[in-house]
Formats: sequence, C-alpha cells, structure tokens
Amino acid sequence: MRAEMGAETAGQQREGEGPARFGFTATKKLGNAVVRNRIRRRLREAVRLVAPSQARTGCDYVLIAREAAASRPFAALEKDLVAAFAALHAPTAAGTRPARGDTRAGARSQTTRGRAGRPGPASEG
Repeated sequence: MRAEMGAETAGQQREGEGPARFGFTATKKLGNAVVRNRIRRRLREAVRLVAPSQARTGCDYVLIAREAAASRPFAALEKDLVAAFAALHAPTAAGTRPARGDTRAGARSQTTRGRAGRPGPASEG
C-alpha cells in the first residue's frame, strides 16, 4: 500500500480529549523547498476534507510525505487517506496495535549488526 500512497500515516492517542492534531513532514529527498511545500499543502488540504469524518478526537497524527503525493491525482490522494485512517483505526486480534518495528514473533530481527545497519564481520576470531 505504501508504494501507491502519497503519504504514510501514524496515529497516537493522547491524554484527554480535544480535536485531532496533525503533523506533516517531508524530507529533502523529495526535492527542493518548492516541491516539499507543494506536497505538504496537498496533504493538508486532503486532511482538511477527510479528517472531520475519519479522524478521532484526542489523537495525534503524523503524515510522512512520499514522492507520489506530488503527482498523484487529488481524488486518489483523498481515497488513500481514507484507507489509511481505516487501516490505522482497525481493531487487531489482541485489541492493540503492535509497536512499530516489532516483528510477527514479537522480537526484533537480528540480521543487521554493527554500525549504520551494516552486517557485522563474519568472524571476529
């Protein structure tokens, strides 16, 4: 789903009630400031239209811009956002969502060791 969406969405329930809050981020990998700001403006407008019916009060959401958000048709961007809210708020079997980075077995993978995610030496003998 990430490859076709214009943004990745994460949500967090906060203490107390209040309106849903949104944060937007776009890395420099997406392009210059003009491109990044255009993507953020498109995402903000999509959230403005979709959030009243999809977002939960008392939650914080962060949208991480992806390259596709710049050229994706706006109607498709809205549809992607609705799907992201639905997936985010869908109940899981245990009633809670797993923490980001957890694997199915509940433990982190040990495939990368060493600095900067590079595999460690084969033997240190």
